[in-house]
Amino acid sequence: MKKVLYWLMGDKAGRTIVGAWNWMWGLPVESGGQVSVAVAEESLRSMQESVQKLAAVSTQVTAYQRAKTKYEEKVREMQTVERQAITAKRHGNEEAARLAMAKVIGNSDRTNPAAIRIPSKTSRTIPQRFQGQAKSRADEAGSLQN
Repeated sequence: MKKVLYWLMGDKAGRTIVGAWNWMWGLPVESGGQVSVAVAEESLRSMQESVQKLAAVSTQVTAYQRAKTKYEEKVREMQTVERQAITAKRHGNEEAARLAMAKVIGNSDRTNPAAIRIPSKTSRTIPQRFQGQAKSRADEAGSLQN
């Protein structure tokens, strides 16, 4: 029966079917053979790749959760200060209200991603003291080309 199955389905599929049949009936599964070793190696490589991908995703998720927690903490802090300003205003303490609103306005630039200023590419690659020289050389090069 085994030979007919191998002839009909092929070597790899035949081994899989016979192994599944033996496993279902509690018989020992065939061991060894080049095909089963190759399949095991391929399965191991696949599992290793999956573990590496999972580790990378886990790192990203952890970083995201940390950033989210920090953001939510800042939002709660801003809301608290804003409530303090409203309460101080209601009680007629304008100085405390101004101080609280100054905190809100001062912190909003740091928590608002649109307000964060990223230095230009030239200021990161060229030190401050050489920027003037770089501009004059660029002007010279432009005038030479024209």
